[in-house]
Amino acid sequence: MQSGLREGLPGRDHSPSFRERVDSFWEWFAAVAPQFYEEIESGNCAALEPAVSRVVGTHLPSFSWAFGPGEHAGHSLTLSASGNLHRQFLAEYWRERAPMIDGWTFHASRQPTQLDDLEIGIAGRQVAAADLMIAPTVDEEANMIDIVAWHPSFESLDEDFQYTVVFLYLDEALGEFGTQSWIGGIDLRAHTGEAIPVTQMKPFVDRVVEQRDWNRNSPLESYSTYRMPEPSSGFLRADTLIGTTSNMSLIHDYFDADGDMENPLDGLGAEFIFLTLPSDIFPEGEQVEVRGRFEDDLDERLRAASCGRHIGGAFGLGGGYIDLLFFDLDAAHEIVAAYLKEQGLAERAQLHLFARQ
Repeated sequence: MQSGLREGLPGRDHSPSFRERVDSFWEWFAAVAPQFYEEIESGNCAALEPAVSRVVGTHLPSFSWAFGPGEHAGHSLTLSASGNLHRQFLAEYWRERAPMIDGWTFHASRQPTQLDDLEIGIAGRQVAAADLMIAPTVDEEANMIDIVAWHPSFESLDEDFQYTVVFLYLDEALGEFGTQSWIGGIDLRAHTGEAIPVTQMKPFVDRVVEQRDWNRNSPLESYSTYRMPEPSSGFLRADTLIGTTSNMSLIHDYFDADGDMENPLDGLGAEFIFLTLPSDIFPEGEQVEVRGRFEDDLDERLRAASCGRHIGGAFGLGGGYIDLLFFDLDAAHEIVAAYLKEQGLAERAQLHLFARQ
């Protein structure tokens, strides 16, 4: 029987952790990288697809991948979560674990591409990038760029398809993180003022960002504050009042499911976890500082061991919560357990899965 800190976690099993999956992938890729480099140089890139897809499917299922140009010549390999924020954290961990390999660059999100002759097929129509017009407006207060977008095909496309076209082309033009970082409001309508084709959005955004000296952390390292309007006691952490998170999708999914959320990382060997802490360790007026110290300490230890990271935290009517992502459940559990023992909280804190078992 499980007890203590680990009571809210699944039992130990023999399936590989995400850290083990990533390390197995890199062991394989480091061995084949020189051969792959030569094959791509010889124009045989397509011949590599079955081998890479097989290994990615074995170790990193649900991710997409692509070869491309390197940052300073050479070649690149990109692993993408295809817009899934939950898995994007895992893709970034994959990139951080990458070995140094001559001639290779590694990316954890889709990179900007040239759109000049690109067309996509949607709802039985061919939609050319060159005909997607963008009217950008700089929001100086938010450090974002709002856009009005229009394409001739929108006259006969449902609105959902229209947005799909816009987001697909923005991600191609700016890269996944570029769209998240710099594009604000999106309106779909014909625009009679000045507009540019989406093929010119990358230089436009780069120019705006440089001229205004905008800085933006990776979305995975940026935190948003949220408040819960009606705390309750119906499920674990239903009493939440206020919190911060780098994965707002996780918070929305958890509360929308009343704490009975399906596992967004199922089968990948990683888990979203929250740690419960008793209210009496947070002195009046020092709650944020105390929780921040716990968060920083745990984040430093988990990252140093390459087995987890901090992703947020919250306060509820009954105490505090610290949100974590474990890339190796057993190793991360041991680190958290040792830290809580140092703090005299080994018997008063507990780890829980965000997702149901």
